[in-house]
Amino acid sequence: MFEDFDDFAQEHDQKKSDRELIAKEAANQWANLLSLVPKLADGNRGFNGQTFSWVLDAGVLCLGDVAARFERVSVHNSPERGHYVTFGRAPAFPGKMYLEDSPIRAETWNLELQLTNGEFTWSASGFGGTVPAEVLVNIIARHLSACYLEYEKAYGR
Repeated sequence: MFEDFDDFAQEHDQKKSDRELIAKEAANQWANLLSLVPKLADGNRGFNGQTFSWVLDAGVLCLGDVAARFERVSVHNSPERGHYVTFGRAPAFPGKMYLEDSPIRAETWNLELQLTNGEFTWSASGFGGTVPAEVLVNIIARHLSACYLEYEKAYGR
């Protein structure tokens, strides 16, 4: 008689439990994601003659003059944190300087941690679906490579 309500209540309880687990594990899952990114810079992996480099202190993955910056920031009036990756021109690290504005616009993806069939996955505004951290790192590398091509094209290279 009350199966519909029981299903609704059970679904509500499961979603609440998932949200609590995500909140509890978000920092660990972010650390896991960031532990995978530097592996792109191992072994001279790169694209189009440029190699990836990881700047640990800045949380930045560089490819030539473009970069993906990883940030975990506080959400206003909440213990939660937002997770972001911003693609654009590489920062002007010490000893480097840009004389003109970037020819490409910065693009920020809002990464959201989710629980899919009991496994942690990530979704982002830059692509559809949810993927495990290992796949997300590959998607980020591909998008950074596309940004690199756009940057080079803007300079006629």
